[in-house]
Amino acid sequence: NNTSNRIMVSTNAGATFTNISSNLPGIVARTVAVDDNTPRGIYVGMNIGVYYKTESDANWTNFSDNLPLVAINELEIQKLAGKIRVATYGRGVWESPLATAVPTGFSFSSPAPVVSSCPAASLQTTLTATYNGSFSTPIILSSAVAPAGPIVNFSVNPLITTSTSTVVSITNAASLSPGTYTVTVTGTAGTTIQTRNIVFTINPGAGPAIIGQPTPQTVCAGANASFGVTATGTYQWQLSTDGGTTWGNISGATSSTLTLSAVTAGMNNNRYRCVVSSVCGSTNSNGALLTVNTAAAITTQPTGASICTGQSHTFCVTATGTNLGYQWETSTTCSGPWTNVAGGTNACLTVTGAATAVYRCRVTSASCGTTVTSDCVTLTVTSAVSIATQPANQIVCEGSNASFTVAASGTGLTYQWQLSTNGGGAWGNISGATNATYTITGVAATMNNYQYRCIVSNGVCATPGTSNAATLTVNTLPAISANPQNATLCVGGTNTFSVTASGTGISYQWQLSINGGSTYSNISGALSASYTISSVIESMNNYRYRCVVNGACASSITSSTATLLVSPAVLVTYLPDDFVDVCSGANVSFTVSASSSLPISYQWQLSTDGGNSYSNIAGEITSTLLLNNVTSIMTSNRYRCRVTNSACTIPVYSNIRYLVVRIKPVVSILQSPVLTNLLPGQTTTLTATASGANQANIQINWSFNGGVLQVPSNSYLVDVEHTGTYQVIARERYAIQNGFGDYYCYSDPKSITITPAASSRLFIFPTPNDGSFTVSYNNYSRCKQSSLYIPNAE
Repeated sequence: NNTSNRIMVSTNAGATFTNISSNLPGIVARTVAVDDNTPRGIYVGMNIGVYYKTESDANWTNFSDNLPLVAINELEIQKLAGKIRVATYGRGVWESPLATAVPTGFSFSSPAPVVSSCPAASLQTTLTATYNGSFSTPIILSSAVAPAGPIVNFSVNPLITTSTSTVVSITNAASLSPGTYTVTVTGTAGTTIQTRNIVFTINPGAGPAIIGQPTPQTVCAGANASFGVTATGTYQWQLSTDGGTTWGNISGATSSTLTLSAVTAGMNNNRYRCVVSSVCGSTNSNGALLTVNTAAAITTQPTGASICTGQSHTFCVTATGTNLGYQWETSTTCSGPWTNVAGGTNACLTVTGAATAVYRCRVTSASCGTTVTSDCVTLTVTSAVSIATQPANQIVCEGSNASFTVAASGTGLTYQWQLSTNGGGAWGNISGATNATYTITGVAATMNNYQYRCIVSNGVCATPGTSNAATLTVNTLPAISANPQNATLCVGGTNTFSVTASGTGISYQWQLSINGGSTYSNISGALSASYTISSVIESMNNYRYRCVVNGACASSITSSTATLLVSPAVLVTYLPDDFVDVCSGANVSFTVSASSSLPISYQWQLSTDGGNSYSNIAGEITSTLLLNNVTSIMTSNRYRCRVTNSACTIPVYSNIRYLVVRIKPVVSILQSPVLTNLLPGQTTTLTATASGANQANIQINWSFNGGVLQVPSNSYLVDVEHTGTYQVIARERYAIQNGFGDYYCYSDPKSITITPAASSRLFIFPTPNDGSFTVSYNNYSRCKQSSLYIPNAE
């Protein structure tokens, strides 16, 4: 605190500070540091050095005897080095060992653990207090124990400087159970408090001796059982239901005798023992086995049965009880008299080849002396089933009914009709078909060749009577699944009308109407599912055809009508075959003219072998064929168009066009010397050359800046006064193949541009000269050219 020159501390946030700097010099306090020794030391950096005290001291001492008289900026404690470092205001950094605090207050000795065996006759030890310095306040002793139970006593309390030791003892040690007890002694002397833990351990001793062990008990269910033990101590009886592997306490069973009232069969093989305990330990008695015998009791009664003659049946009874015995008895009625069945001394009795009779079983428990008798049950013996009348095969038409009947001898008969859909390979029950007659209503065509049989049972005999299999034959109704379709033909064409029909014993008769369907007449001999007409003529246009289908089961049915439309072929306007002369790179088109009442289809074709064979040109399906950028390899190709309509299958072809492709000549310009910019006095020669199929028929045409230029020898001298763009084109003459006139092919043009070169110099030419020369000045950016002629000049 730089303003009040004080150090203030607070023990809880937000509370009032306490002044601990009452005797510091009245100079500014600049910094403070605290070490963590016991007791803790406080160092204060002042304007005049370092002062020190412990937390319990009232006075401050000067800790900077050899420091310069200078202000302290920072203090730092290095605990591991045991030093304090001081940063001064302008006089450097200094260090010193930490101050050694003078012990004050008191401290306790550390008694060794006290160990005794149970029962512990005495548990005690001596605790000594040491007074430090001038400390003399009496020390008041108190104690706490964990776990609870021991009673602690101090032989001297409080301690004073003349009596610094006390005997700490547990006065009820003999009654304590084995274990470790920690006594925490607290000494309070004014504001100084010290604690010390003293450990007392009682090791386990021997449990009580058991003089009389419990003995095994055997009783019948419902009786009482008792187990006893002879020993001194407390008692806790335990139960084991797993042969002595695990044990559990029996609630309330804390006397030397355990009595079990009305034991049950579920307690059989239980084991019982007693745990006898004293303060020092416990002793387990032997485990005693409880055997519970049960009286005879029937849990599952035998049931009556019906069997077929010669079969066997087994009666069984399920019973509980100890040491059981069985005896089966038989009689003609349940009221007796009864006769023992020889050998019938087991829980189950098998009867073979016997007549109808009643049976019962007597069950006895030899251990508990009880006998019980089972219910009386009847064994009924019945004769096997015999089939007297077999079901007969049935032939019916689709949609009608069919019935199958069986007759059998016997009583209590039951019937179950079965169906096989695979010729008797597999059979399955028909739901609800449980009478002697089975009727099928509305027979379906899919049931053809199904087989039926009946299983006749009397509910007793394991093997029922099975009838013969009867076959169902289903004649199907005629039905048309596909009708004849309309047809459009070219004159002279052929077509087949067809009908698809199904049914038993079906037949066909095709009919024709030539008056738009008003009347029909049979076509002689047209008795199959298809009818073919060939070499049609235009008069058959709009003829109508249909088919009448007859079957074995119903009246005839008639197909829908198919109409025949007869169309003439496509009409093509023919032109004479012709040659077409073109230059390479040109575009050529051919057009065909055709007419028809039906939609027309076009397909252009090409022959490259002089017309011997033609192939379709992909994608060329319009009336006009366009050939772009023809080449010389296309010379002698032949082209024609295949024309059809939607009815006529025989195509019509156009005239043939022959293609002649002339090779264009090639022209070039040579320059010597190669100068694209000319100064006054400079010249360059341009020479044109051309090549083609016939050199004698080639002519070269010149132009200059777009105008015609006459160059007889095909070479031209260019000077600065004739700069510009020169162009040449070669023309080659061909005689047209049909003899009408000539045909020309032109080359691609070639051009060269020559420009004047600007200069600030004067030019005199020629040099050397004979006195006649030209003086020229050429600056192309200002004016084109100026020349002066001076005759006879030197």
